Amino acid sequence: MGSVVLLDTNVLIATGEPGEQTPDLSAHSGLTVSSLSFSELVMGIYSTRDLQVFRQRWARYQGLTNLFGPGIPYDDQCVNAYQRICAHVADREGDVKARRIDRMIAATALAHGLTVATRDLSGFQQLGGLITVVLV
Repeated sequence: MGSVVLLDTNVLIATGEPGEQTPDLSAHSGLTVSSLSFSELVMGIYSTRDLQVFRQRWARYQGLTNLFGPGIPYDDQCVNAYQRICAHVADREGDVKARRIDRMIAATALAHGLTVATRDLSGFQQLGGLITVVLV
């Protein structure tokens, strides 16, 4: 079976979202989540004033935290990996300030030797050679 993957936030959002196709993750031997993705989900919960949307997002968040348990913490090991990512992007004359959370998720993957599974590759451009990213 395939690699253990760190799920990008957009994969978590698509899971169970009305009108969204649930990503096919069957090729992977294990799935995990970053605490950063859980933080993004919390931000999404509180960014709506629509009570029904709030409840749907809250239920999704609770279901995901029950399924995956605690997210992988963004710790000093991740900060060191983030430094490598920033240097890699800067060496390629990219915008180091762009896509911060995506790159922090990538740093979490780099620090833990994981593959990132995403529905949008744009947040992981310029990271070739550092991490493996799969489109799901």
